[in-house]
Amino acid sequence: TNTLTLGQGATVRLGAGNLSASDVDDASGGLLFTVEDLVNGRFERVGAPGIGIAQFTQNEVLAGAILFVHTGTDAPGYRIRVADGSLGDGPRAATIVYAPTIAAPNPGN
Repeated sequence: TNTLTLGQGATVRLGAGNLSASDVDDASGGLLFTVEDLVNGRFERVGAPGIGIAQFTQNEVLAGAILFVHTGTDAPGYRIRVADGSLGDGPRAATIVYAPTIAAPNPGN
């Protein structure tokens, strides 16, 4: 799974419904996600707001410790690579549903 639904300027706490992988011979803690080709956003740890990261584990995602922060006015995009230390998969593009904020009408016009 590699999906995200968000609006302009939103912050999303990632969970298994957003990002997950499985490996028959490694526990989830042994799976490392690497972010590539990131635009209009950043991943960060809940405990270190404002500091972008490019790698995190599946255990961190399952624990709700990873955020995606939208930065910009256009749709975000990224690709994820997952590895268990010896084998990897990807990168795979995220499926993103983006709903930009619609500006309120200006009553003076």
